[in-house]
Amino acid sequence: MVTRFFAREETKALGVYMQSLFQSVGELPSYLVPTYFDQCFKRIYSLCMEHAHKLLGTEEKGDLQKMLALSSLQFVGIAEGGALPAGGFEFSFDENGKRFISYSIAAGEF
Repeated sequence: MVTRFFAREETKALGVYMQSLFQSVGELPSYLVPTYFDQCFKRIYSLCMEHAHKLLGTEEKGDLQKMLALSSLQFVGIAEGGALPAGGFEFSFDENGKRFISYSIAAGEF
């Protein structure tokens, strides 16, 4: 699961961080793994939220302003060669004009 973050330069640092966290969790006794796995994801979520608020300039704002600012975000995945229906989507190709790239907000692995 962590290896997906190494595919793009922008997410490699997050992949390294997650890999070190989950490696530590894997060394725990099995009855402690779910608790610490959850703690890892909470920490990652908190770091992402802090970063988003920093970029949006809402660190010092109230909860309502933070929620409104976050509602403006969209999480978009890039599907390289994904079989998406034509129409309503913007498609582009890489610089060589060979690799088909489409953008989607659909959940799942590309």
